[in-house]
Formats: sequence, structure tokens, C-alpha cells
Amino acid sequence: MNKKEIDSKELERELGVSYGTLHRYRKRGMPCIKYGHSCIAYDLVEVKKWLRTQTDLLEWRRKLGYVK
Repeated sequence: MNKKEIDSKELERELGVSYGTLHRYRKRGMPCIKYGHSCIAYDLVEVKKWLRTQTDLLEWRRKLGYVK
């Protein structure tokens, strides 16, 4: 992995979400880096850009206090 790529555990910590939430985000189109058939890495910059486009997710996370 290069410096920009992080694994699922690191992304969970960075975003404050569970593995199940990451799975739901991937199903909604969250960018991931696939090696074979699995998403095993993420570009944090790209993930954060994608999250900003997901206004319903962003509003929900704001209500819970995860995003200011």
C-alpha cells in the first residue's frame, strides 16, 4: 500500500464508524481500492470527498455529533 491508502480498521477509527457501516457505505458507492474481489484499502482523501457528497449521511452524522 502507498502512503495514501489505509485499511478498514484505520478508516473505522478515522471516521468513527463500525465495519458494518463501512460495508453499507461501500454498497452506496464509497470509493475503495480492490485487490482481487475484496476492498482492502481506502484513500482517505477520496473517501472524505465522497462523504461530503452524501448529504443525507452528513446530516445524520451531524445530528449524532460526529461532524461539525
